[in-house]
Amino acid sequence: MKNPQFPTEQTIYNSYRAMLHIWRKAYYDILNADADPPLATSEVEMIDTSHMDSSSAFVVGRLKEIVFELTQRCNALKRIIDEAVPVPAGDLPEEATAIMEALAAWTRSMANGMFLLDEFGLKVSRRTPNGTRIMDADLFNNLSRFTDDFQNIQKGRKASRVS
Repeated sequence: MKNPQFPTEQTIYNSYRAMLHIWRKAYYDILNADADPPLATSEVEMIDTSHMDSSSAFVVGRLKEIVFELTQRCNALKRIIDEAVPVPAGDLPEEATAIMEALAAWTRSMANGMFLLDEFGLKVSRRTPNGTRIMDADLFNNLSRFTDDFQNIQKGRKASRVS
């Protein structure tokens, strides 16, 4: 019979996830202690097959070709992804920059203001007077429009992928 004071396995996994990860990694490291470290793609091309017999040299040569082909395919897919992204991540419109600056100022004011931030969220504290404005209407409307635009762009991307 199980000890009722001892937590269930799922609780142990959730509570001690970092410790289990360390032991699992150590276990796999011990299992693979004899394995050679992985080679970079550039190192694969430099493997010398002159000292190998003909069948081993053929297998290594074929593996070199496969690695080269897979590298080319990955590079082609990366180019497709880069070309498919309409706006680079660093190029936000000025409106988005202004909205983000206003949001940053608001979050700083909330941390320094009369509201209470605890582990559950931002709350009205006892020091907060009645009628205190939580957020400017302009900032709220801009954030709403910003998130709506983002969701519409995401829906458009999903629709273009499907068709």
